[in-house]
Amino acid sequence: MKKAIIAGLCAVFVTGCASYPVVGRFTDANEVFLGTVDHNLMNGTSSIQAKTKSGVTCTGMSRVTYIPAASRLATAFAIPYCKGQRGNARLRCTNGRIVGAEWEAETCTTGAGYGFDTDGNKFEFAFGMSEAEAQARFQQASTEVSTKPAAEGYGPKEARQKVGFSAGTGFFVSAKGHLVTNHHVIEGARDLRVIRDGKEIPAQIVASDSANDVAVLKIDGVSHPLPIDIGSGVRRADEVFTLGYPMIDVQGQRKRRRLAELMRWRELMTMSGFFRSTYLSNPVIPVVR
Repeated sequence: MKKAIIAGLCAVFVTGCASYPVVGRFTDANEVFLGTVDHNLMNGTSSIQAKTKSGVTCTGMSRVTYIPAASRLATAFAIPYCKGQRGNARLRCTNGRIVGAEWEAETCTTGAGYGFDTDGNKFEFAFGMSEAEAQARFQQASTEVSTKPAAEGYGPKEARQKVGFSAGTGFFVSAKGHLVTNHHVIEGARDLRVIRDGKEIPAQIVASDSANDVAVLKIDGVSHPLPIDIGSGVRRADEVFTLGYPMIDVQGQRKRRRLAELMRWRELMTMSGFFRSTYLSNPVIPVVR
């Protein structure tokens, strides 16, 4: 299933707003995207909307997370200098997926970056070119990826509409039946069941956060929580692998292993204002170093 992604922009500290294109492609799949960034030059945030070749629309926000010393010095003299500024973006797509991206500015209106969707598909992008150049890059990227396979993915909403149910991975975090999963897994579901030791157990939603794509559920009975490491010694881009049960209707109920990457460690502030210590290139499932 194809999906979408987008990216965000840089910050400058002058008055006004700017609007410019963002264009990108998946690295290993037949999908490209083209969009627009509306950039608030006062506070360094951006509103983003983009659409993939397959028709999926994604919207969200971007913000600056790092400003180098040279940029701060230039700001003191009212000089717009943004080279080296970095930031992140988070968007929700019409097919139910969430994408995250990181970028670095070349100037106050240009730059590039990369990101992942919730199924671990990587994409790359650039922003700040002219509309004509953006269209040309979009067409060129479309041709270059045309022989690649469709991006792998799983949409719980679409699955429920098609076969009547959807599935995702979760893990226990308490001895009293509390478990963590993704918000997109349970969003819109009327009946929740947890499969444990081959048995289906009714579950209730305790809390759900769509901005961070995480949900806490609870079942009745005793559970064995997964030991959680606070992440000492973990660095950005460290390779880890995740354990979970993706697409059980296709791949069965065997545990699967998948490589992932830590996109950022102890730096990322979410769009809703909550501090997030890690951001993975895969959805919320147990992580092993």
